[in-house]
Amino acid sequence: MRRPKLQFALVLLLLMLPHVARGQQRTDQVRPASPVGAVRIQNLAGSVRVAGWDRDSIAVTGSVTGKGSPVQLHVAGANAKVWVEESAAAVAHLEIRVPARARVWIRTGEADVSVTGVRGGVDVTTVSGSIDVRGQPSELYAESMGGPVAVEVDTRLLRVRTAGSDITISGRVADAEAYTVSGLITITNKQVERGRFESVDGGIRYRGGIARTSSVEFVSHAGDIELALPASLDADVRISSFQGTVKSELGKLVRSPAASTGAEYTLTLGGGGAEVIIRTFKGAVRLRPM
Repeated sequence: MRRPKLQFALVLLLLMLPHVARGQQRTDQVRPASPVGAVRIQNLAGSVRVAGWDRDSIAVTGSVTGKGSPVQLHVAGANAKVWVEESAAAVAHLEIRVPARARVWIRTGEADVSVTGVRGGVDVTTVSGSIDVRGQPSELYAESMGGPVAVEVDTRLLRVRTAGSDITISGRVADAEAYTVSGLITITNKQVERGRFESVDGGIRYRGGIARTSSVEFVSHAGDIELALPASLDADVRISSFQGTVKSELGKLVRSPAASTGAEYTLTLGGGGAEVIIRTFKGAVRLRPM
């Protein structure tokens, strides 16, 4: 009695296989490329994983759900482009290897993006996907309207923006700027030389060193700001707060009598030097040792 049911199931599965094959396509392409060229990548939905390697070539593998031949890889001189035709593919999951010193430019709609091992400049923009970058890019620009951004990098220049998602920064960044509307900004940095970190409604948490010649600014309208700093830091700290509480575990705050609205405080750490500015409207401010 069970055999007819089993045979029916096998026939049904065989009938479905061609449809599955047509619905999902595999791509596997390799092209020679300049070791210091530019690579542009576009993918509407799915995922994009980029890894740098020590070869003068670009390799694209992955799967695409859709019709036709949506994945394109084109190389012309020092420029290369990988893209997915939006009308042809619903979702594409791509793994792309590029020369490690190449400059990489990525644009997606809903696709999540990860980049590792690229030593050239990296520029990533996505509407709602997440961004994760690790390694030593010469500079990094990352922007996501709806997804979180996490970077663990050693770079001279970093610019990160989100609308309502969290930003996580770690590593060693010389010149850093991060902005979000309502997300939390978390920075764990060995030693920043210049920085500006701003969140409208979200909080800001910084843990790390600050070079003596640095200028760093933390700004939030309603979110809390917490700085964990080394005891050996040489810095001049200025704090402006309209309604929020201000607490210091690093030294005694000196309140300025000249403030007409809100409260303004100063604090000298060590012999002074680095300029640290904290501004908030109604968020709490806390300074503590690392």
